[in-house]
Amino acid sequence: MVRWYAEEKALEIHAVIANPTDKDVSFAAYIVFLNPHLRNKDGLKRVEIKADDRNGATPFLLQPGQETMVEHVFYTTKTMERAWLSKGVGIEIAADGKRYTLPIRYAEIEELP
Repeated sequence: MVRWYAEEKALEIHAVIANPTDKDVSFAAYIVFLNPHLRNKDGLKRVEIKADDRNGATPFLLQPGQETMVEHVFYTTKTMERAWLSKGVGIEIAADGKRYTLPIRYAEIEELP
């Protein structure tokens, strides 16, 4: 989920990563910006996720059928546009020498007064 807080100029990212396989999986996770408008904004850089909701650290280990949630908040001096956030932020998973990038669904934009 991607959420924009206009007043704080904060971009909040939440992603759930699941292991649907029948073996343990070790991986690193990164928040990446797929939309070029977002890549050019102050404060928005590709970042490695260092912790998850299970207090795990990178590289993360998931057993078969397990899932974990990662989150990160970016602060910027710029304003976001709704169109940039729809499929504009992704999660990159690096495992077994391969990298997979998936868009994180845009959920909502909260424009606080």
